[in-house]
Amino acid sequence: MIVKNLDLPRRVKVSRVCKTLREIVNGLKPPRCNEIRMNVSLERCEMIAEGYPIEYERPEGENLEECLEKMMEEMFDDMLIFVSDLHLPILSARFNDKLSNRIFRSVAKKRFKKPLTIPSIFIKAFSGMHIYQLLCVAEIHYMEKLEDDVMRVEVSRNKYTGEEGNRWESCTKEISFKYFREGQEDIYVDESYYLLRKTSRWNSEI
Repeated sequence: MIVKNLDLPRRVKVSRVCKTLREIVNGLKPPRCNEIRMNVSLERCEMIAEGYPIEYERPEGENLEECLEKMMEEMFDDMLIFVSDLHLPILSARFNDKLSNRIFRSVAKKRFKKPLTIPSIFIKAFSGMHIYQLLCVAEIHYMEKLEDDVMRVEVSRNKYTGEEGNRWESCTKEISFKYFREGQEDIYVDESYYLLRKTSRWNSEI
């Protein structure tokens, strides 16, 4: 079957053509997906499954929240192709604003009738967020934008200890601070001066 031989992003595109093809794709043995990364904002979303990026644009409309819901519903429907067994070892998500974070959680609850099993989740945000799912490890990155597109990140790594009571009040917590330049999120350094400054137009012309 031709559909069976398609890579991850092409399976997603084919599944959007019609209901029949969606059922065919859903009926295939899902590709083993160990990590999904998401970048969520008001204008667009990006889902990276095993290194394959899939882009989602917010549809036009007067009601912002409804348009955001439609965009995220499409993303979660595609995500189900990769986690049909509702198990995902690693999920990384960056939220660029509070509204998209709130809509994200609301749509996720509707789309996933049963809770996902995610041993490790990595969250990047500009403000604190409540973690609804009970996970084994949660590493939350609180971001603060500095000058020259440099981000200061407070990394809070929380690990469930198994003690009774509130699951996260009884967890171990490690706090550290890192820095990265916007657009280079995979490159964390311990001090901001390790980041190369942007080359000025004057310097580039010399």
